[in-house]
Amino acid sequence: MMRLEAIFSLLLLLGSHSHGLPIAEEERELWERYLTDRAFSMPTVVPSRPPAMQPILSPTATPTFRTERKPTMRPTMRPIVALSSEPTMSPASSRTLAPITSRPAPTSETSQPVPIEIIVPTILPSTLGTLSPTQSASDFPSDLSSDAPSVARPMQPTNSPSMTSSLSSDECDLQINVTCSVPTGPYAGQQCDALELTTFTCTAPPTNMTFKYTAQACNESSTNLDGYFSCVDSTAVTTEEAYVVASSGKEGAILLRGWVQNGQYLSINVGDDGERLPNVVLVKLFGSNETSNPANLAQELQFPASCNINLRLKEQLGALQLTSFSSPEQGDVSYLVPTTTTVNVGVTAESGGTDASLTSLDLLSNYAGLKDYSDLVAGITLSPGESVDVELPSEMLDLSERRTYTDSIQIAAVSNPSGIACEGTAVNSFVAGTQVPSFPDDTIPSASPSSLNSVDDSDSECTISASIVCECISDEGTSIGPCDQIPDPRGKACADDAPATGLVFLYRGFDNVSVNPQQVRIQVTSNSNLTDSEIVTLGGTFRVEGSFGGLLQVSVSNADDNGNVGTELDSFTLDTTCSSSNPTLSLTSSLGLLGALELVAFENELGDFSSLTTVRLLYSIENIGDGELIAESAIVESEFLPDSLQVLEEQVRITRGEELLVFSETSQINVGTKFSDNVEFVFALNVKANATTSGLDCTAQTEYAF
Repeated sequence: MMRLEAIFSLLLLLGSHSHGLPIAEEERELWERYLTDRAFSMPTVVPSRPPAMQPILSPTATPTFRTERKPTMRPTMRPIVALSSEPTMSPASSRTLAPITSRPAPTSETSQPVPIEIIVPTILPSTLGTLSPTQSASDFPSDLSSDAPSVARPMQPTNSPSMTSSLSSDECDLQINVTCSVPTGPYAGQQCDALELTTFTCTAPPTNMTFKYTAQACNESSTNLDGYFSCVDSTAVTTEEAYVVASSGKEGAILLRGWVQNGQYLSINVGDDGERLPNVVLVKLFGSNETSNPANLAQELQFPASCNINLRLKEQLGALQLTSFSSPEQGDVSYLVPTTTTVNVGVTAESGGTDASLTSLDLLSNYAGLKDYSDLVAGITLSPGESVDVELPSEMLDLSERRTYTDSIQIAAVSNPSGIACEGTAVNSFVAGTQVPSFPDDTIPSASPSSLNSVDDSDSECTISASIVCECISDEGTSIGPCDQIPDPRGKACADDAPATGLVFLYRGFDNVSVNPQQVRIQVTSNSNLTDSEIVTLGGTFRVEGSFGGLLQVSVSNADDNGNVGTELDSFTLDTTCSSSNPTLSLTSSLGLLGALELVAFENELGDFSSLTTVRLLYSIENIGDGELIAESAIVESEFLPDSLQVLEEQVRITRGEELLVFSETSQINVGTKFSDNVEFVFALNVKANATTSGLDCTAQTEYAF
């Protein structure tokens, strides 16, 4: 016990961390409490790997890009789900840590849950008893087996920031150095004292989102989504345990179903490798897996998951807090970063010429507590001048807050053959993280003084970029492909003996008429006695659905502003059988004697086909320089706007690496007319900014055409 008292006494005598920041009061109380009443219990240790003599290189993953889909008349936002008889233990598009053991399936057929995986970082505190190990690759450290060191390398000088002391004799003199680094993921290879959260905003459609279940109520939400997020607490209340059902919007495909406990993590993804999340995700939290009973519903929340409205790490959406997201464009982004502490222990060359056998290693940290890693060093014998690297199990750092981390190490050994005991200690302290501000402020404050390497903003250039993304979207708002890949719909016929069950007419105006009626009444009557009518304005559409029974009579009549129907202007008959030998219905065809109507969409058992497409344009700016910028102006020029538009109502502060969506617009276009008239749509964004420190100005311009 004397070896532990020595290290804690050393910490109290130090009084401050190596970076000049005071030891937190709660940390001092922690150590003092141990010295007085031994209040700590030693946790069970699960080592990640034996000591390694060589540094470990961790490869990084290269993201892939999605496959786009072509638009249809009424495309569905439901992802394709492949059912299997065995539960999938690791979603293909997300990092897998450790699956929760699922609850027993209910006997009711109506409430049978779909096997899912809810992921939990194994190094975080958990209320679960046992977690099954993952079988797939992970971005987080796992238990890797390696050979124990055979010949220790000679000791070399180190630049480690750790502070060392020794309770050694001349016959057994230990030297200890401690370093902390990131083994895997986006920060792989970085030292812990250089870690900053540089990306925290989701700006590209993600393939996976991971949330922490916090059991909070809707009124405790903290989000930047404004009116795009809804949350309702029901009769039941969120508890320490909830049954989660996540779906693709209302009545959409089930994305996740299973139990989660307070403090644990759940991952929402489509399941197909690389497939994006739907535009809208609906999450329901129940107190029971009997989800058909409304009394069991505790909370229902809905949020946009495409990141068109930017989501940010640590956003609190009801009982869920966003901890990470993944996309091909941004990679894996999380505020939880796995770190590895490496302890280099050696016997000095002046150690009397005798070997030393290591007997114990204890770690006390202000973020992971007190841990005994003696099994990692037991049996290791070092000769004078030799050292060995001992890699401790990984711990998570929360980069969403800037704080001081302290690791204190104590190692005991005995000399051979005399059996004289000796001890060595080392303290490693560093500052890491970036304080993520509370909403609605969306800027990251500058780092407090520390040993972190930083860029001198006064010497940095002002560099900003502008981008325009155009995508086709479904009726539900789901992205179904880029605008420049819209196929030509002209001539697509309703055929294959698959009768039409839905038709959409566009009132385009009469041929060879200088002034067209602003509105007309369109009436259809079928052989099956189906009758429908609607008053349609110029450029508007009329949809009719049903079993037409062969022929469809269509009448176009004048209608005044009050909706009174006047003179019939045109009438014609359509064959809706869609015969393969004589198809008569084709997209973009003008109908009737005077061509007042155009067929812009049809539906049959083969699918939905349309020449009308809704497009959405997203205008973004990004700070790609080294320092902070102030965006002064962003002017949009669009085919859908009568004039250029200044979309920044006030100046906006943009931190390094941050991308900001400044404007979005949605419009429906007739793709058939676009191809027929050889029309090109052109859009532009012009941006002006200046560096906050140097005052240097910069501009960016971009165009998008399709």
